[in-house]
Amino acid sequence: IGSLLAWRNLRLGRVDRQGAIRLGAFTFAVTLASWLIAAHFGSPAWGLILFTTALGEALFVGGQLWLAYMALEPAVRRRWPRILVSWTRVISGHWKDPVVARDVLVGVIVGLGYDLVFGVETAVERSLGSTPLTSIWLSSLFGLRSTASGILHHVQNSLVGSLEFFLLFFLLRLILRKEWLAAVVFVLIFSLGRGLPSNHPAALVPAYMIVYGLIVAMLLRFGLLSLVVAVFVTDAMEAFVFTPNFSAWYGTASLTMTLLIAALAVVAFRNALGGQKILGRFLDE
Repeated sequence: IGSLLAWRNLRLGRVDRQGAIRLGAFTFAVTLASWLIAAHFGSPAWGLILFTTALGEALFVGGQLWLAYMALEPAVRRRWPRILVSWTRVISGHWKDPVVARDVLVGVIVGLGYDLVFGVETAVERSLGSTPLTSIWLSSLFGLRSTASGILHHVQNSLVGSLEFFLLFFLLRLILRKEWLAAVVFVLIFSLGRGLPSNHPAALVPAYMIVYGLIVAMLLRFGLLSLVVAVFVTDAMEAFVFTPNFSAWYGTASLTMTLLIAALAVVAFRNALGGQKILGRFLDE
């Protein structure tokens, strides 16, 4: 279906070719870099086989994102343009735009809020005698190289996952015709689908309803870019073994992620000011 839609949009001249190529190329580069950073090469022949496999995967993922963008972007731009404002500016290379920075900052806050809600939910499950399932990137225990590889891997995952979320919500909006109804159905699909099969659905379903409600509200108010950032922050923070003791032998991932999220928030906040000097204005007043 995506191929047919992309071909139709291409024939009608509706596509943002430059944006699609940039997204596909960026995803390809991130996917391949994630493998190269953590790779351990043995013999040249075996290294060539591994590299060929990694290259094929990177091309496939980059092609997926290119195709999805070609198929989806024209329809969204025509029916729901406000969702793509900051995303389009990033694709165009305007990284320091105040609107882009604002949406990145919102994504960071919502992503951390997501993790906070599930931190509380995990504590509730443990108090009830259950052992919550977790998905940990154990390779991060091997040091900085593996941590950097994992971060790039989650950048790729955030792009793919966010577009999947967005596609589902957009289809629900087209089918149901009302934004609020699509939002309710979207939240129920993920909250019930993920919460009911758990050992303690009474704790997990409300947690999912809170976080997916926040995600939908963020998507409607700030757009696709905030969703991508929120998914990255959420997944990356959950994936690594975290400790406040940064000097521990396994503390590299914790320190790296803490510095990365803090730097992302500070830079986004600074750019969101659009050149205003808050402290200077405060002193003048």
